[in-house]
Amino acid sequence: MSLLKRIEKLEQKLIPKKPEIYWLMWLDCQWKESEGLIRHENESIEDFKKRVLEVTDKQFIWVK
Repeated sequence: MSLLKRIEKLEQKLIPKKPEIYWLMWLDCQWKESEGLIRHENESIEDFKKRVLEVTDKQFIWVK
């Protein structure tokens, strides 16, 4: 086993994985509101997600 492979295995064990965020929503969700924030009229869903993530530290986020 090469030194590079050993280092990669150690990194996988020692470096914590980035926590995932789960977006919970209804099937016909319009991405209008989440965690008390309301999506602006011309705001993209990605920009709205970023803004919501800035104000919450939750792993599960509810979206209306």
